[in-house]
Amino acid sequence: MQQQNTQCSLSNLTCGQEYTVVVIAMHAGCPGPASQPVNFTTAPCSPEPVETQLNCLSGSLNITWQLKFGAIHYQAMVQGGNNVMMCDTNSTSCVVSNLSCGNNYNVTVVAQGQTCNCSQCKVKEISTAPCPPTNVSATLECSSNNAVVSWNSQNALGVAYSAQALDAQGSLVSCNTTGSNCALIGLQCGSNYSVTVTASNGNCSSLPSLAYTFITVPCQPLLSAVQLLCSSDSASVTWTTASATPEQYEVTAVDDQGETLQCNSSDVTSCQVSSLQCGRQYGFSVTASNKLCSSAPSATIQSIAAPCPPQNVTISVGCENSTTSISWSSSQGALSYTAKVLGAGGEKACCSSNTSSCDITSLPCGEMYNVTVAAKGHTCNSSQSSETAFKTGACVPLHLSVSYNFDVALLSWDAAKGATNYTAQATSNQVLTSTCLTNATDCFLTSFTCGKIYNVTVSAGNSACSNTAPSDTYALMTEPCLPSNVHASMDYNTLTANVSWQGSDAAIGYFLVLDGQNGQSINCSATATSCVIGGLPCGTVFSVQVRALGQQFNSSMTSGVSLTSAPCIPSTVQTQLFSGSDAVLLSWNYTGGETNFTLSAMGIGGNEVSCSTRQNNCTITGLLCGEQYNVSLTATTQEGQITIPVNASFNTCPCAPPHVSVNLTYGTQTATLSWENVSGVERYVSSATRGSDGALQHCNTTGSVCQFTSLTCGEMYNFTVTAQSNGYDSVPSKTVQVHTAPCIPSTVQTQLFSGSDAVLLSWNYTGGETNFTLSAIGIGGNEVSCSTRQNNCTITGLLCGEQYNVSLTATTQEGQITVPVNASFNTSPCIPSTVQTQLFSGSDAVLLSWNYTGGETNFTLSAMGIGGNEVSCSTRQNNCTITGLLCGEQYNISLTATTQEGQITEPVNASFNTCPCAPPHVSVNLTYGTQTATLSWENVSGVERYVSSATRGSDGALQHCNTTGSVCQFTSLTCGEMYNFTVTAQSNGYDSLPSKTVQVHTVTPMLSPCPLQPHAYPALCRPSFSVGVCARPAVLELHWWESELHPLCHGYWGSEVSCSTRQNNCTITGLLCGEQYNISLTATTQEGQITEPVNASFNTCPCAPPHVSVNLTYGTQTATLSWENVSGVERYVSSATRGSDGALQYCNTTGSVCQFTSLTCGEMYNFTVTAQSNGYDSLPSKTVQVHTAPCQPVMVTSHVLCNSTQVLVSWLPASGAALYIVTVTGNLGYAEAFNTTNTSMTALMPCGQTYNVTLLGHDLSFGSPPSIPVSFTTAPCVPQDVRTDAECKAALGSVSWASSNGTNTYTAVAIGQNGDTHNCVTSNTSCTWSNLLCGENYTVLVTASNNICTSAPGNSAVIQMAPCVPQDVVAILDYSENIVYLNWNLSEGAEAYTVAVNGTGNANMEINSINNFVRLSMLSCGQNYSVTVTAANQYCKSAPSVLADIQTFPCTPVGIAVVMICANNTAVVSWNASQGAVWYSVSANSSGGSSTCSSSDLSCTLVNLTCGTAYNVQVVAVDNQCSSNASLVVPFHSVPCTPAPAVSTLDCFNNSILMAWAHVDGAVFYTATASYSGQKHRVCRTNNTSCQVSNMTCGQVFSVSMVASDSQCDSPPSASWNILAVPCAPQNITTQLDCSADFGQQGLLCSDTYNVSVVAINQQCNISSSTVTQLHTVPCVPSMVVGNVSCQTAEVSITWQQSLGAEAYTVMAQGSGGYESSCNTSGTTCVFKDLLCEHTYSVSRQRRHRHMLQRLQQPSNPEDSPLCAPGCQHASGLP
Repeated sequence: MQQQNTQCSLSNLTCGQEYTVVVIAMHAGCPGPASQPVNFTTAPCSPEPVETQLNCLSGSLNITWQLKFGAIHYQAMVQGGNNVMMCDTNSTSCVVSNLSCGNNYNVTVVAQGQTCNCSQCKVKEISTAPCPPTNVSATLECSSNNAVVSWNSQNALGVAYSAQALDAQGSLVSCNTTGSNCALIGLQCGSNYSVTVTASNGNCSSLPSLAYTFITVPCQPLLSAVQLLCSSDSASVTWTTASATPEQYEVTAVDDQGETLQCNSSDVTSCQVSSLQCGRQYGFSVTASNKLCSSAPSATIQSIAAPCPPQNVTISVGCENSTTSISWSSSQGALSYTAKVLGAGGEKACCSSNTSSCDITSLPCGEMYNVTVAAKGHTCNSSQSSETAFKTGACVPLHLSVSYNFDVALLSWDAAKGATNYTAQATSNQVLTSTCLTNATDCFLTSFTCGKIYNVTVSAGNSACSNTAPSDTYALMTEPCLPSNVHASMDYNTLTANVSWQGSDAAIGYFLVLDGQNGQSINCSATATSCVIGGLPCGTVFSVQVRALGQQFNSSMTSGVSLTSAPCIPSTVQTQLFSGSDAVLLSWNYTGGETNFTLSAMGIGGNEVSCSTRQNNCTITGLLCGEQYNVSLTATTQEGQITIPVNASFNTCPCAPPHVSVNLTYGTQTATLSWENVSGVERYVSSATRGSDGALQHCNTTGSVCQFTSLTCGEMYNFTVTAQSNGYDSVPSKTVQVHTAPCIPSTVQTQLFSGSDAVLLSWNYTGGETNFTLSAIGIGGNEVSCSTRQNNCTITGLLCGEQYNVSLTATTQEGQITVPVNASFNTSPCIPSTVQTQLFSGSDAVLLSWNYTGGETNFTLSAMGIGGNEVSCSTRQNNCTITGLLCGEQYNISLTATTQEGQITEPVNASFNTCPCAPPHVSVNLTYGTQTATLSWENVSGVERYVSSATRGSDGALQHCNTTGSVCQFTSLTCGEMYNFTVTAQSNGYDSLPSKTVQVHTVTPMLSPCPLQPHAYPALCRPSFSVGVCARPAVLELHWWESELHPLCHGYWGSEVSCSTRQNNCTITGLLCGEQYNISLTATTQEGQITEPVNASFNTCPCAPPHVSVNLTYGTQTATLSWENVSGVERYVSSATRGSDGALQYCNTTGSVCQFTSLTCGEMYNFTVTAQSNGYDSLPSKTVQVHTAPCQPVMVTSHVLCNSTQVLVSWLPASGAALYIVTVTGNLGYAEAFNTTNTSMTALMPCGQTYNVTLLGHDLSFGSPPSIPVSFTTAPCVPQDVRTDAECKAALGSVSWASSNGTNTYTAVAIGQNGDTHNCVTSNTSCTWSNLLCGENYTVLVTASNNICTSAPGNSAVIQMAPCVPQDVVAILDYSENIVYLNWNLSEGAEAYTVAVNGTGNANMEINSINNFVRLSMLSCGQNYSVTVTAANQYCKSAPSVLADIQTFPCTPVGIAVVMICANNTAVVSWNASQGAVWYSVSANSSGGSSTCSSSDLSCTLVNLTCGTAYNVQVVAVDNQCSSNASLVVPFHSVPCTPAPAVSTLDCFNNSILMAWAHVDGAVFYTATASYSGQKHRVCRTNNTSCQVSNMTCGQVFSVSMVASDSQCDSPPSASWNILAVPCAPQNITTQLDCSADFGQQGLLCSDTYNVSVVAINQQCNISSSTVTQLHTVPCVPSMVVGNVSCQTAEVSITWQQSLGAEAYTVMAQGSGGYESSCNTSGTTCVFKDLLCEHTYSVSRQRRHRHMLQRLQQPSNPEDSPLCAPGCQHASGLP
């Protein structure tokens, strides 16, 4: 085998053979001497065939194979997932144990030779026995008695399962499946089955699963008998069963209506069904059930229950024939019925019937009876029906007496036996006129007609008979009738009163009374029907009443008729004027009497105004200013009027100055106020009010001019002037509003925008309608400006890196002011043009630097990788280092320059490539036995070479290896060492970061051939164990010699726990108590692990005794503690700990019971028990807490509260008592028990009884011994059913009540509201009083007393007399609320009042009130009303009060409409006319201010509205006194404000413009209009503050303006701004190639294709590219041209190398004699056959492309080589 390198590879060698190799060097075909021979052995052959034999139960695998050449050792490896098991051997077999069930394993046998292992070892796959199925369960289907068995399957192919169920009798049922469940069919009923599942594959079967037990459906019971139990409404049911398993039985009884009753039994075959419904037929059956299923029901037995007791027993008493009829509803199952009548002495009568009724006759009157009815049935009789009580008719009342007084007769009689109510009646001429119904033995009859004779009777009634026969008749004659048509009149000439009336039948005379309002009383007696009375005082209102006199009774007084005497006239009237008002107050001394005064004021100019009142003062309004008035007075009563002049005149307030104007001196903040003089004025007072805060300036003068200085700039001032004369002021003049000169901002703030040539200037709002112009002048002379009416403005066109100073000009309608302001700013910095880069080996950083640009600028440089990674750095210097770069990446740089004013970001002309990436996927392959490691990695693109290293862990010694490939080999590594391998890539003079370090051990402790050093590899030693088990049963401590081991403990019952460590000890937790454990140990290193059992086992501490319980013997304070025995325990130690002090009692035993005696009462004891064995104690058992019985309560006391039925019982605390049970029993049968957790309680006891109290302490389980009884007596019962009766006009009242338990005497008290008191003490149940006051309400209280306490009063009752006439009715108008408040003095005895309101037309109404005032909100606006008030209670009404007059307020305006005048930003408000209005006031309010106007018409205009503002407008109607409520709010918006020019950004790539602007108030949407080529186009309409305009016409300059709009108006257009669109792309691109030109100088390559496009560029964009045109260059010059001459054939063959881009070639041969020949071909060879001999030829070539032809002329060779000459071998002239 020949090879030019110094190495070679030999292939196809035979495995397991020894070879000898020599190397021979060769030169020019000659061999050199052979090298020294080298022997080597090839890798051993792969062991095969590999055979396996699996022990299914033990999991052991026996592996065998054939002996192979070259193998000196074998290693068998069994791998399942991540679990690998190996065995090493020199033979051809090996056993691997403890394979896991249900796994697939790959078996590989590796043959190991002297230097190599077999390279292609074959793998054999085996499967272990399936694992026993887990989570076996069975679900019983009750309807079929089949069970579905399910388990967790292993999801393995080829595994089958078999489930077997076996019961106690040996019955076996099975099913098979390949799934995870199957059904067991044919199970026996009522059996307990145990089911297991076995899994199998083709070779092995698993162990059976854990058994799962279940019970099948119970067998059907056999019903034996049903026995009815008549007395308890139940039935006893018995049955037999065939089921062998414990069952629950359920008996079901279904009646003929489908309702069901049930009873249950678990241990006997009988139960009792209760609550059988009477008279129903039941079908009884029984069903057996267990926890899961029920059997089919047994056969049914029918039985009928006892008949129902008769229901709805009713008694009908025959009041005329004394026959009592008894009836009832039929009872289900009844055959016949018996009814019994029971009286006070037992059974009085009975009757039987087969129907549902029977009759009983001749029962005595007035008696109470009870009736019961029983039904007889088939098997049982019903119980008696519930008792039904009835009475026979009442007996006749006796001894009727009558007491009569004014339309009311009081009747009384003796009580009639059996009577519950009485009916009294009065008849006249056989016509019933009055009745009363009462349950007492007296009552009142009313509605008697005057002057008649009545027959009065009374009859008794009860629930049986409404009325008996009437009593004896009593004859009654009533009083004469009231006189009628009483008329009273006053003769003003004679000052006498004439009173007349119409006479009454049966009257023998008349009595007349005149009661004056001031207490005067005048009488007159007559037998005729009139009286004349003289000498009446003036101005007095009299109430005139007449009474008719009869023979026995007199009539009552007639209702009062009002009579007013002649009015009293005042002698003097005083006047009082009010400054700034059109009113005068007239007043005089009070003259008395019900007189209406009208005062008139007549001006000398003829103006007349007046006012009316019933008081002693009156206000006249509507006076003219500057006028003299004379006063006259008219006094009017109901009888007439008198008019006289009075000695009073006055002059009104001066008129307001007219023609007011203000002259403002601009720039001086001085205003001159002037007006027209008013005659008779003494001086003028003028004022200027500042609009922002209401601050005032005053100026007083006797002339017509006032000057105001030092006014605040930029403010709205309101100027008014008032005239003064004789101490009175006129109304203020018309207000004149003036704006002062604008304020100049003291400070202007600046805000620059990054990347922009603009600055935003802003200042505090100065107020006023001011236009501001701000100019910015740069230190280099550049000047730019902006104008606005807002408090901000944007200047554009700024130069970068420039400092600007700002000046401001403020302009209003009055003039302008220009001032410099304290504001300057620096614009954004300029950007450096070039950035240099410098990289660092092994680093993720780059240093960037640039030329210094000046200024306080912060530079941020961002590097963007082509893969998207972006990193940056910031600095104020001219260099910056970026870290975090990705390796092997190309980055482009952009720069952001930031100052306080803003920032600019631009790309810069700088890019760089980072250091190469660290080599990935580094791995090390350690050649076993040679201490040689091969380090490999994945190549990284662009890397020149790799430098790798291996570092020895023990001392850091290094080995290096350099290569340009991806593999390096390290030899002579030290055995038993940890090495760290890394590799670094190098490129362009820079190193990558080191690769990830790979650690490799050069030795495997269990297999390494290195000599062992003392303690070097302790894992080879078998560790010795010491085991320590502490008293905690769940903790195990293990100790051994140092090694990395994993001890594992296996319990006897399968419990397995473990711990891991690198130390020589380890603690295992989670041990089970009472368990024996064996220990196994696994030693693990990186190369593998070994698991072996060790000679160590131990027993854990005994388990704590389970099921601990305590039984407390009640009353003995003895507790028995018991528990369940634990196997292997030597003895038990139990304890009882007292909770209060921790005192202990112990009890030791070898059994499972301990008894504790003499426990303390009322204590909490904690019981525990501990097991002892082999010197170790178990954990204490679960603590059981028990309360001993509470101690006896002592020191029980009681206290009765006399003023209530409340009783306080208290006692000392009883130890251990959680609650107390207090038992109270009374002498009248009351008994009740109370629970409480306190040591006292209060309870409401029934009144009038004596009680005994005992207590028990209780702890919710046991009770204490009862306390010693304590007795007490409660207060008498409160008298109930207190009733009163009164005669309104007779001053007579009475009270009655029901008797009270525990009472000796009663006290009744009647207390009037004014303190008038009447007492009555009696042992009876009624009292009567006389001489009660009229107009008074008496409260009646009744109390009961015994020897100790007096009860609280019973329910109070009221005796109410007739009320008095209401006085002093006054009307008050609340103009702010549009409400009239009417009030008057309270009337004695009045419960309610009726207010009569009478208006014009039919505007009348009545209002009822329980107060002495009403709120009149329903009055019509703009009207005049008269009002009277009447008092009333439940018996009587008073006469009406005197009249009161009301003038209501104007009506609220409606129909409000607002029309916006968009052109001048004003609003016209209109409305409908309002009743009572004189003029109207309009106000429009917003959050920023308001606008007002007023008018006597139905519209006015609002001016000076703020743009873009939401206003709420309201209209108020005004008369001479008050104003209406404001109208409903009508909202409107003023014209939107004008937008500022937008900031526009051109997107060159999308040919779109993004415009953004500041929001303006009032704008709903915005419209941007662009103009170009003389036309306007709406380019954007949006409700946002930005929009994007796409598809702009290229190459155009647009002039854009903005308008803000709402739903009504557009704002004025904004200032316009220009936008330059993207330039248009070039069109019609053509290319022309000059084939003869030098392409190299043009930068073009031969045989290439170029895409040509042209880009149009303007100031902003450079992306307008034309369509692409392709250009193909000429083919490249052919190379490697060779010519061969054939002397024999006289042919010349020319060959060359293929030229890129050439499609055909032409070869020209030019002879020296002028002869020329050519050859055409598409290949790379041409043959000339026609050349002339003895000529010298020059050869040239032409390349042809499909688009062009190029001629190339090569110079001829001067050497002569004539064709065909001897020895000729080649052609000349060929390059």
